[in-house]
Amino acid sequence: MVAEEQAALRRVATLVARGAAPEEVFAVVAEEVGRCIPADIVLWGDAREGLSDLAEALREADWPGRWVAPENYHLTVAFLGSVDPARLPDVLDAVRVAAPRAKAFNVPFDTVGAFPNPRRPRVVWVGPSVAVPAFGALCVSVRNALGALGFTFEPHSDAHVTLARAAGPTVALPSVDPPRIAPLRVAELTLYQSFTERAGARYEVLERFGLADAG
Repeated sequence: MVAEEQAALRRVATLVARGAAPEEVFAVVAEEVGRCIPADIVLWGDAREGLSDLAEALREADWPGRWVAPENYHLTVAFLGSVDPARLPDVLDAVRVAAPRAKAFNVPFDTVGAFPNPRRPRVVWVGPSVAVPAFGALCVSVRNALGALGFTFEPHSDAHVTLARAAGPTVALPSVDPPRIAPLRVAELTLYQSFTERAGARYEVLERFGLADAG
């Protein structure tokens, strides 16, 4: 997943899952992205607030990081890399077929961790303490469909939300409690198109894809 963060320095496309809430907001670190197509599990409400409070606790513990804005919190399902706009219709068709094959699910945020490890953290994240099989199934369904179009993906399917990236010398991650919030309900995928402009990143929704049993 760290490779995904680095790849954001190029023009990128990301497929992400998002819970069925009215918010339209999504961002992937605007300063690192040129023009991209992201789709994520976007956090809102209690989840966003709880993770924001956790990030504040880390800041108060003097951990030196570049912090992701709360409205940009997300979980990545697939990272596509640079995508020719002419290929978008095929991408949309593939996800339309793949999304309903996966069932809606919950993602708890009960663990705080770091890549590569808490002693030498470069990326701080929060996520579930154990794997979420339904999240993995969603990743497999979507990545297989897109793989048929020639896209390739890392084998990882660990659900996590990036809170910060290390700034400066490596400092061990302080001990902080995970947020006490209800699991995030994920009921749909959303494909976005992103543009970096002088005023910041601008995101346009291309299409939403409902998961099965997302009533």
